[in-house]
Amino acid sequence: AEEIGNAAIRGAAMLRDVPNALRVAEAVIREAGEGHCGFKLRLGWDAGHEAYLPIARELESLGAGWVTLHPRHAKQGFSGVPRLSAIAETVRAVSMPVLASGDLFTAEDGIRHRVWKLTEHLAEIEAVFAGMESLYIADGHHRCASAVKVGLKRAQENPQDTGTEEYHYFLSVIFQDRELKIFDYNRVVKDLNGLSQEQFLGRVRECFDVEGPFSEKMQPPRKGTFGMLLKDQWYLLTAKEEICSADPVKGLDVSILQDHLLGPVLGIADPRTDKRIDFVGGIRGPEELVRRTHKDMELAFWMYPTSIGELFAVADQHLLMPPKSTWFEPKLRSGLFLHEIG
Repeated sequence: AEEIGNAAIRGAAMLRDVPNALRVAEAVIREAGEGHCGFKLRLGWDAGHEAYLPIARELESLGAGWVTLHPRHAKQGFSGVPRLSAIAETVRAVSMPVLASGDLFTAEDGIRHRVWKLTEHLAEIEAVFAGMESLYIADGHHRCASAVKVGLKRAQENPQDTGTEEYHYFLSVIFQDRELKIFDYNRVVKDLNGLSQEQFLGRVRECFDVEGPFSEKMQPPRKGTFGMLLKDQWYLLTAKEEICSADPVKGLDVSILQDHLLGPVLGIADPRTDKRIDFVGGIRGPEELVRRTHKDMELAFWMYPTSIGELFAVADQHLLMPPKSTWFEPKLRSGLFLHEIG
């Protein structure tokens, strides 16, 4: 007999004897009652013995309430790429609910995505959202503005526009503010803009108090402070009082760094287009800043995270956040939903 050592394979071992597996399923359904239990299966024991469609059809005829499909073969365990088309095939083959399994919606960052289709209490849900005074665009505000412009353009080009066409809408996800975490959004720069290290530090001291160098990583402890990594040495920068601002945009740390160091000292006028600067999400940690300065960059800045309150203050003034000022978690998996605008 073949030894079954992998836990994932042991769990699907009954696929090697489909008739016996169906007899067991029939006994379970008879005991639990029709529609009261579901079954999980894989495509088959291996590539040469796929049986998921006939099994799903037979389970439905026996009275199963639902089926969950992990679109890999048993011998694959959790390796390889799941065959998503098999889920669609199973949905077409049976009328009972089909659930998807097998890390299909677990993104590379380890965040699991679960989806529920709402069919009840829709009016009550709509009423809750209609009663909200404001929704803040926390991430993707430039994309939202672009979507609005596309909708307005399509409306102008459509003489029969009613205001209900799909191009008037775009996909969004709504979180409570306490369910979001803003991470630092850090900067790495390719060179010192022709300055020597001593010249560069001298220019930095014009607008910032500089502590260091330190051998240990220097995490910024509060707003207005910045960790700086240069030639494997860390510095702590603190913005001088005269460059701090009460303006909700100019007072952001990303604006202070851009307006008083990246722009005038390093010559980076537009961080969105300048190829000498790149951005590193804080979820990657300071180790990524060290790695980049060893690989393709000379300088790194560890930012203090923008707060939710700062974001609200900018929005309440009908202003826009500077580019690359917030890194939000959790992030949704791109392409999980698609919206056709016609």
